[in-house]
Amino acid sequence: MDVQNDVQRFLEQNLSEWDRILYWRFGLRNVDVLRQAAREFLLREYQAPLQECLIDGQVFNFVIAGEQHILVEIIEAAGRNTQERLEHKNQLFTDVTGIRPAKTILFPGWINSRRAQALRDAGIDVIELEPDPIEPEDAEDAP
Repeated sequence: MDVQNDVQRFLEQNLSEWDRILYWRFGLRNVDVLRQAAREFLLREYQAPLQECLIDGQVFNFVIAGEQHILVEIIEAAGRNTQERLEHKNQLFTDVTGIRPAKTILFPGWINSRRAQALRDAGIDVIELEPDPIEPEDAEDAP
């Protein structure tokens, strides 16, 4: 998985030089850009499009690859409540659809490397675009 190169290629093709500088240098994250990069990655990796549905007022992104449903979360930043939120969404998806996702993939615009490892240890696939080793203790999930 060479996600950083995929994202870089997408940015080069779709953003002006100034936008790329803001995106990478100052850490500005555009969820639409991240979502498009995730779509392209998932299409290439699973040969299936990213789908979306609304459950209980929350947007759920998922991919159906063969018989497997894969829950996909695309967020600006992963905070201390990310794992709890993903577990809740996974359970809600299961309760409403009757289908337990085979896995959960997280595409954060920003994530601390320790948090990424903790999420991986919990069974969540984390696709890091730009790992950052420093995180404030009081960091919370972005809205």
